[in-house]
Amino acid sequence: MRLLLPLFLLVSHVLGQVNVDSPKFGTKYDLSSGTSMITVEWSVSDSPGPKKQEILEYIFTLVSGPNLNIEAFETVGKADAKQVENQKFSFPLRNNVGANGWYYIQVLALTEEGHVIQYSPRFQLTGMVGGRTPQLATDTMTPSREIMLTPNILANMNSMSFSVPYGMQTGLARFAPMQTQPATKVTKKTWSMVYPTSSFTYFKDNKRRGEQLTTVTPGWSYGLPSKWNEAAIAPQPSENGGWYHPSQRLSLTPRKINADERLRLASQ
Repeated sequence: MRLLLPLFLLVSHVLGQVNVDSPKFGTKYDLSSGTSMITVEWSVSDSPGPKKQEILEYIFTLVSGPNLNIEAFETVGKADAKQVENQKFSFPLRNNVGANGWYYIQVLALTEEGHVIQYSPRFQLTGMVGGRTPQLATDTMTPSREIMLTPNILANMNSMSFSVPYGMQTGLARFAPMQTQPATKVTKKTWSMVYPTSSFTYFKDNKRRGEQLTTVTPGWSYGLPSKWNEAAIAPQPSENGGWYHPSQRLSLTPRKINADERLRLASQ
């Protein structure tokens, strides 16, 4: 199963290419001392797609397994793009994250439009003491690059969007009424529906895209008063009579017995 499945609508677009150059294929790291420093190096081609400076953050995850069944072991680091302008990131890897075997690094590059995923060549870890065994993989090529984007569905939002009744909205983003606070007193004697009921139908087949991606609720146009809690701090159990010494609850006194007496009592 691929990592980081999209939660939003995917659109066809090309982002800058992220190529992971290190660790090299077949590199061995000995973690028998407990940890080892791993260095990831990559390059970004600005064309086609956004430029290198449009990448906001990198996330690095230790993974294993064949290309079509990638398994994540641990997120090993995150870095603001400005902190790794030399396109190099080093992190200490502990030997208890998994067992001996072949692993590789997933590099996730985040932009305002979405993210690009690329993978390092596979490398070998020895001296591992973790109980989780990496999957066997015969793939020598790295998994394919993944591109996932979220469209800017709120680009044309304006205040009039909130005046359309929720049940009549059909867009990818829907707009709910402002949340209100309950009154201090209940004056009505009977209840009534605030909004009429609406009908629904079931989909007969799986939809390839979402009918609705998000709901937007406007912020409060009012404020709520608040003040400090001036109640005195509750006393500790030892100060309010709730504490007792464990020996007060013992009904029998412990005593030492020798081996012969223990066998005699066990045979009775």
